[in-house]
Amino acid sequence: MKINFNEIPENVVQGLRGGQGEARVKTFSDADNRLMMIILAPGAFIGRHTHEKDSETIYILKGQGTMDSEEGSLPAAPGECHYCARGQWHSLKNTGNEDLVVFAVIPTHGK
Repeated sequence: MKINFNEIPENVVQGLRGGQGEARVKTFSDADNRLMMIILAPGAFIGRHTHEKDSETIYILKGQGTMDSEEGSLPAAPGECHYCARGQWHSLKNTGNEDLVVFAVIPTHGK
């Protein structure tokens, strides 16, 4: 199946997951997965949240950021991938001067 994120409407969210600043989000969902293109403005961050029933894989496409998780605080740069397993927590902050663009996959794990 081809999914064209250029054709998916963008939602502007202030303080995504209890964070701060503006996030522009495009989402595709079906019964098994949620796929998201997330653009964080400079200084914006996704708040700390726990994946109780699912996991999340985030691939950094553009920009610079910091990923906080149970492993500590790690830089997030293009070409890098962060995996947050079920039961774990994480947050993501744009620490650069340009938009931080990420692609996220959140499987439902059969729920």
